[in-house]
Amino acid sequence: MAWGGPRLRQGRPVIRVPPWPTAAPPLWTSWRLALPTIRGHTLVARHLRLAKPVPADLISDPSVPAPRDEWEEVIASSSDALAFHAPGWVDAVCASGSWSDVTHLFEAASGGRLLVPMVERSRVPRAAIRRASLPYGWGFGGVVATPQVTPDEFGAVVEFLAQNAVHPLTIRPNPLLRGRWSERIPSGGAATVARAAHVLDLDGGFDYVFEKRFKSRARTAVRRAERSGVTAECDTTGRLVPVFYDLYGKSLKRWSRRGHLPAWLARRSGETRDPRQKFEDVAARLGDACRVWVAYAEGRPAAALICLVRGKAASYWRGCIDEEIASRTRASYLVQKLAIEDACGAGCLHYHMGETGDSASLAQFKEGFGARLHRYDEYRMEGAPRSAFERATARLVSAVTKAA
Repeated sequence: MAWGGPRLRQGRPVIRVPPWPTAAPPLWTSWRLALPTIRGHTLVARHLRLAKPVPADLISDPSVPAPRDEWEEVIASSSDALAFHAPGWVDAVCASGSWSDVTHLFEAASGGRLLVPMVERSRVPRAAIRRASLPYGWGFGGVVATPQVTPDEFGAVVEFLAQNAVHPLTIRPNPLLRGRWSERIPSGGAATVARAAHVLDLDGGFDYVFEKRFKSRARTAVRRAERSGVTAECDTTGRLVPVFYDLYGKSLKRWSRRGHLPAWLARRSGETRDPRQKFEDVAARLGDACRVWVAYAEGRPAAALICLVRGKAASYWRGCIDEEIASRTRASYLVQKLAIEDACGAGCLHYHMGETGDSASLAQFKEGFGARLHRYDEYRMEGAPRSAFERATARLVSAVTKAA
C-alpha cells in the first residue's frame, strides 16, 4: 500500500499514513517513535511493549498472569498482604464485569518474589483498555513482597510499573506503604491523586485496644448497645449476605438524601455498581476469609458489615445500617467492636477501615475506635501516548461503563 512522504503544513511536518492494518503491524512500525506528530495528533506505540528494560540485576521480567501456586506462596509469606491481594479476590473482580487477570509476578535477585495484583478491562475497543491495581471499590492493590526482598528490588518494581505502562494504569497501594512508593516513583512517571484512609493498630491484643485505643465515646456506645439488648452473629458461608444487602438498600436511600438525589436513582446506581451477586460471589470465593457480621436490635437487623481477614491484616470492606434503629441502639458500634475483637483473635496486626475521603463524620466514627488517618497517593500512569481519537473513545467507554 503506497503512502505519502513528509510535507509541510503551517510550518510543521505532516505525515499522511494509511489506515491502521487489522492483521500484522507494518514494517515501518518502529519508525513511529521517531515521528513527532501525525496531523497534529500524538503517536501511539501500539506494538512496542517496554519503554525501558527491566533491571536484570534486581528483578526478572514479570510472569503475566502470575502462576496461582506461586501467587499463594507470596501472599502467605508477606506481612503486608491483604485479602484484596488473594487470587480468589481477583477472580471475584473479574467475575463482576469485563475484567481479566493480568497479575504480575517478579523474581528478585535476592531470591524473593514480588506480586502486583492487577486486572485489565476487556471486551472494549483497544483504545479504551485500561488496567487497575485494583479497580475503585475493590480495595487496595500495589506491590506485595516476600520478606527477602530488598528496598532496591521493591523500588525496581515500582519504577518498572511507572515506566512501562502499555495501557493506562491506576494503582492504589496499601496506605501503610506510602513511603516505599513515594521514594521510588520516578519524577513525572505518574500523576498522583491524594487519598486518605484509616487504619487501626491491633498491637497489644483486644483488651489493650479497647481500653487504650478506643475513645471513651466509642466504649460508651458499645456498652449502651449491650445494655439495649443488641445481639450479633457472624457467618462465613454467605448465608447473611441477603440480610446485609437489605440493609445496604436502606443505606442507599439515606445516602441519596445527603446527596440530594432521587431515591430511585441512587438505588439503581448503587445496585448496578454493587449487585447482590457481587457480595455472594465474594463470600463464595473467599470462604472463611469473608466474615459477614449482622447486629440485631428490637427484633430487626440494625447494622451489618463485611470484614475480610487474611494473614496479618483484616479489612473492613463494606458497612450499612438501618439508621432509625442503629441511631437509638448504637448497633453499628457493637458490630465494629466484635469485628475488631475477632481480628485480634485471628492474630491480625492491623484493621484497615478503608477510604475516608473528606468526610468529617466518617473520620470521626473511625477515629472513635482508635484508627489513625494515613494519607497516601493513588498513582495514574498514562501508558503509551494515544491519539485524540483514542482518547475520545476511552472517555466514551468510561462514561458508558459508569452509567451502566
